[in-house]
Amino acid sequence: MTTRRYFLIGSAAVVGGVAIGYRLDVPDRLRYRRLSLPDRLPDSIEVEPGQTALTPYVVIDKDGITIIAPRAEMGQGIHTTLAALVAEELDVAFEDVRVEHGLASEYYSNNIFYGPRPYVGRTHGVPTQATGGQTSIRDGFVKMRKAGAAARIVLMKAAAVRLGVDLNTLATRDGSVVDTRGNEIPYVDLATAAADIEPPEDPPLKPRSKWKLLGTSLPRVDMPGKCTGTAEYAIDVALPELLYATVKRNPRLGGRLLGFDASKASSMRGVKHIIPMDTGVIVIATNTWYAFQAAEQIEFDWGPAPYPETTAGHHERIERELDNKYY
Repeated sequence: MTTRRYFLIGSAAVVGGVAIGYRLDVPDRLRYRRLSLPDRLPDSIEVEPGQTALTPYVVIDKDGITIIAPRAEMGQGIHTTLAALVAEELDVAFEDVRVEHGLASEYYSNNIFYGPRPYVGRTHGVPTQATGGQTSIRDGFVKMRKAGAAARIVLMKAAAVRLGVDLNTLATRDGSVVDTRGNEIPYVDLATAAADIEPPEDPPLKPRSKWKLLGTSLPRVDMPGKCTGTAEYAIDVALPELLYATVKRNPRLGGRLLGFDASKASSMRGVKHIIPMDTGVIVIATNTWYAFQAAEQIEFDWGPAPYPETTAGHHERIERELDNKYY
């Protein structure tokens, strides 16, 4: 008996901009629907009992609606903005949704960050769930709105079946489906039935004239945790046998590591590994202090920088390049 359900998310974003969920039971993980993605078992979205994932960005349970924001919140307010894109098309009050960061998954890849690749959002064969370069909104503006719109449509279809009425006679308002008599069915009461309905790949989006959330000032969803000290950062996470690392690089940007002597550092307390790289070393220890202290005890033979060391040298290089290529 399966005590936990998983949804395998196939990225229709590759062709249309909205992802679609397919149910997959844990004991039979190798039976999965082939998609326009690499030939390997894709990542799963974990859904607790009683929860329904209508798209990778919309999860509903008895307590309400959770919107998944796939970009890292680094103080720029992106969790709020991305959630608003979904909430706008889903037709739900912003204060009624929870927002969570998307777990590592190729289906949350940033399709713009590195430009076109054989698989959308992939570079060098690795999914790029990257945040930066002012790409979050360009990547998500249509994609996440379509995720919200698709979820809204399947909820309306579930309500139409329940009420035995034509879909076109229904509307939505603040997290509920509304019939012609003004009766409301909350989304949370329709989610289970909606999970069995195939979402549209290219649902229509609201015109700008009907926007309620987009273009307005909304409360930042990350601020309460940051203001109260309850926000969890990576440094707050403590796992059994957790190790910590620091990196020591060539101080000349782009310069190579020619050699190093880590004999002192290797024998220091808490040090587990010292791993060389092309441009430096990684020191792994049982806590950050041990890692930092060990890194300071390593003797390095740094290679030269691939650029001039002085301002005069830079000017000379620039003049030479201009003379050679442009005049």
